[in-house]
Amino acid sequence: MTAVSTVPPAGPVQGRVRWRRFAAIFIPALLAITVVLFLAAQGAIGVSFAISGTPFTVKASALSGTGFEQWGAVDQDLSSNPHPVFVSSFSSANLTNLCQGVSTGLPSPLPAFLLIKAGGGGSPATASNLVVDAQSLTADSATFSNISIGQDPNSFTNPKPSGLPNGTFGQQASSVDITNVNQQALATTAGTFTLPGLTIGFSGTGC
Repeated sequence: MTAVSTVPPAGPVQGRVRWRRFAAIFIPALLAITVVLFLAAQGAIGVSFAISGTPFTVKASALSGTGFEQWGAVDQDLSSNPHPVFVSSFSSANLTNLCQGVSTGLPSPLPAFLLIKAGGGGSPATASNLVVDAQSLTADSATFSNISIGQDPNSFTNPKPSGLPNGTFGQQASSVDITNVNQQALATTAGTFTLPGLTIGFSGTGC
């Protein structure tokens, strides 16, 4: 049998720079999948209330938050159906041009969406102790400051999870700035939520 060397061939130093850049982009995106699958097996529960199970859209042209923490969980509806989510927690957050939309389920020509808008005109919406249980997230860019990837959520600086087993995968950062964020969420909670320029109404199109 021919021996196979496990030592990689020497390569240019630039390869290391590309790998760090790849990891910085790829790992946070992969985190949601990793933690959700793990916690689904553990049976961990996210929010403390029964969710409706109806996803809603949360969009903002800019989201700036401090005290960022993220982990995976499984929410439940009144029928005890599990809904895997990744939980994003912020000690404080500013959301510019916030739009939250949910489908009415009404047939045409009745309005298809109920929309809540706020935070435009130079006065962003603000929230304290904001927690979002989401199924997916996309953004144009995201910048994390002082990020720790792979940290056990039970050791977070401002612990918010409860009932998580030791060894759970999570990440924490002192602050995060996200542009053109688009989340499909199942639940949102906040200590306070201030919505300047609030409008609520029906629309034929979503956010």
